[in-house]
Amino acid sequence: MQKEKKFHLFIIKSLFLTLLIFTFLVASKFYFSHLFTSKHYGLGVLKAEDQIDILFIGSSHTRQSYDIKEIEKSCKCSVKAISYSGLDPYFMEPIIQYIKENYNIKRWVIEPYVFKLIAPPKISDSRLFTDAPPSLKYKILKNLSNLNVSWKDFFNLIVLENNETLASSLIMNKISSVYSYNGGYKNKVMPPIDLNEFNNSGENVEQFYGMKRNLLQINSILQIKDILKKDKVLYIDPPMPNPVLTHPLTTAMILEYKSILPQYQSPWYRSGPSLAPKFFTDWNHLSTNGRNVYTRMIVELLNKMSFLDE
Repeated sequence: MQKEKKFHLFIIKSLFLTLLIFTFLVASKFYFSHLFTSKHYGLGVLKAEDQIDILFIGSSHTRQSYDIKEIEKSCKCSVKAISYSGLDPYFMEPIIQYIKENYNIKRWVIEPYVFKLIAPPKISDSRLFTDAPPSLKYKILKNLSNLNVSWKDFFNLIVLENNETLASSLIMNKISSVYSYNGGYKNKVMPPIDLNEFNNSGENVEQFYGMKRNLLQINSILQIKDILKKDKVLYIDPPMPNPVLTHPLTTAMILEYKSILPQYQSPWYRSGPSLAPKFFTDWNHLSTNGRNVYTRMIVELLNKMSFLDE
């Protein structure tokens, strides 16, 4: 009997110790994971002492579409990009609010991305949460709690995601510095799409048929607009192949954005480069050649609109 009691006590102590260690690790990750993020990617590019002349914010399109170093060279100013795969207005809004409150940004280039007007909000890239400082993590979780998200998804995001990346951050951050610069790609080569895939790229839009305007996304865009109402800001949709851009659903979304955002631009809509397969690596991302051409086009657009003027 005495042995049984000792065994039960041992089990209870072991469980308590395990729970204590688990709680400590989860709390440490929540409050300190942002300190391990790469200085060349996502939120890691921000530094407290910086004045950033142009900050690009968006999804993987933003990361892949702009040669940040070339834009810096052309405008003779500091340029950075914050991008996370699949980033939509709903989760972009707390990021912009946080940056606006904590950093000195002179000009903003925001990526609306037409299909996010109808797509349900979600976190496609869990690094967004891992890279966020605690105050921003709370805002992200608050937004997430307003969605129909299971406790399992919460647990995965907070506890399980990106642990390997954090553990190997010293190595991974060194690697990211090789192919990244201030949040954009530097040396990564993205091959062109083949002609058949290019010609059929418009078929990818059909996955969005039947989706209605998502009020959470639309309200978030309006909130972003309000947050930045006193700032110099452009809303630029990412470049896509002509069969995608001229699809009736895409055109309708472009017109919707234009009605919401007076500063909205879709530079490659019905443009020459959108007709060339060599400028795309898939149905909605640029190849390396496309990035080079689009970067020059954006610099010209910013100059034409006097966006770089003081």
